[in-house]
Parts: sequence; structure tokens; C-alpha cells
Amino acid sequence: GHVDALTNGSIGIIEKAGDLRIGTIQSNAGDVSLESAEGLLYDINGVDGVTAWVIGNSIGLRALNGGIGSGSNLLEIDSSHQAAGTVSALANDTIFLNETTGDLNLDGVASVHADVSLHTLSGSILDAIVEAEDLADIQGRNIDLLVNGGGIGAVDNDVEIDGAGSHKQNNSLQINTSQ
Repeated sequence: GHVDALTNGSIGIIEKAGDLRIGTIQSNAGDVSLESAEGLLYDINGVDGVTAWVIGNSIGLRALNGGIGSGSNLLEIDSSHQAAGTVSALANDTIFLNETTGDLNLDGVASVHADVSLHTLSGSILDAIVEAEDLADIQGRNIDLLVNGGGIGAVDNDVEIDGAGSHKQNNSLQINTSQ
């Protein structure tokens, strides 16, 4: 099975056992929070690349014992759908996200043990939260950023990353996602 949801209010879904398999999760005027406590978080719609399957203003994604999306099927999202919003994601394993419309405004995206890949189809990847100290906006073992129709960061607000690289053995969490 899979989960579909459509509302004008906010959506909060936690899958307690197994994977959170997404059909379409859409809030027309609110925020979306999705969590898989024990497994993966991914869409069941196959490789599309342009259709958002998670839609809302702010989008929060958590996979505490798994990953979000996959290298062969990124999770397509449309954040800031009706009003300004941010994207936060936290996973034990890989994170693969594709913002289909506009800018990807980061709160924080962190993989504890694996890679992070963030894509936009028609916008920039921006740091939406100005921190008192330079905390990482993106953290992962390897970090791939692919931007179409925009840039990465702004002149007065860089996107900070913390990648494990080849000389770091442990990727200790240096980021605070507001989830």
C-alpha cells in the first residue's frame, strides 16, 4: 500500500513500522511533515523527475533508520507552494530530493551516515535560516548539488556544507533541522 493525502491544512504523518510509501501528499495552504520511524521514505510513482509528490509550504522529512528517495528515483517536492516555506530533512542513510518548482529554501538537510543529493528544476538552493553561528545547512558523506535556473546561496548568505570527505571517519551531526 501507499499513502495519499490532500487538504488545505497542514499534514503530519508518521509511519511506525516499515517504509512510508508516498503516492501524493499535498497541502494546498499548509505545511507537510513526514516521518518513517523504522524504514525508508519514498514515492511509489517511479522515475518521473518533474511531478511533485510532496507538496506544501514548509516540508519536513525524517527517516530515522533509513533514507529519503533513492539515486534512481529522487523524491520530488514542491515547497513554498502557496506561501514561503523551508525544507528540512534528516535521515540515517541517503537523501535524494528534487525541488520541482522554484527555489529550494533550506532549513537543514542531514544524512548521518550517507550521501545527500539536492536538485532544482527551476530555481536556486538557498539558506533560508540565518544562524548566529555558521552551522551547516547540508551535511552528508558526499554532497551533490544540481541547480537549473538559479544559483547556490546568496551574496550575503552562503549555503554552508559539512561533508565527511576522504579524511573524516565519523560524520557527527553538526546541523540542527527544526524538526
